[in-house]
Order: sequence, then C-alpha cells, then structure tokens
Amino acid sequence: MPAAYAEAVDGFKIGPDSLACGLATSIGRPILTADVLTDPRWRPWRSMADKFDYRGCWSFPIRTSVRRGSFAIYSTQPRGATPVDVDLAELITQTAAIIIDRRIREKPS
Repeated sequence: MPAAYAEAVDGFKIGPDSLACGLATSIGRPILTADVLTDPRWRPWRSMADKFDYRGCWSFPIRTSVRRGSFAIYSTQPRGATPVDVDLAELITQTAAIIIDRRIREKPS
C-alpha cells in the first residue's frame, strides 16, 4: 500500500456505514469486494481506488483483547477470494492478534 493511500484512509470511521476495513472491523466479518467498480459501497471511493489502481479489496477483522483493527488485501485486477485465500487471511489475522496482544501486555505502563 502506498503511503499516500494509507494517509488517505487513515481515520476512516469504524461502523456499519464504513467502507471495507471499517465495516469488517465493525461487524467482525470479512468484507470481500471482488471488484470495486461494481460494488455500490465503493461508489464514493471509486476515484481513490482508480488513483491507486485498486480493483479488488478484501478486508478481514483483527480481533484482540483490547483493540479492533483490520488486515486488507488489495489487487489491481478484479478477483474474488477463494476458500484458501480466506483461510490464509484468517491465519494471518489470528497471528496478528496474538502479536498485538503480547505487545500490549509487554508494554511498560
């Protein structure tokens, strides 16, 4: 992800009206967008997706004991997630949650 895109999406609200990562974080389930040009939720953000050459976006929630977040996979071509893709992303998000929780516990007060 380019730094300019990360800056553009930094601060997106988490909630049921959010896009991709904010929605996945809010509902606790993956949001799998095979093609941002055909998904109505992306309508307000299509110009940004076009600017950064994103066509597919899969967002997975990361569940920790004290924080909420997400892991996203972007593609430059439309692409649906396969069961193997989803399983791998679940493994990555579970691992990330463990690392985040440990880091929080080890952080001095």
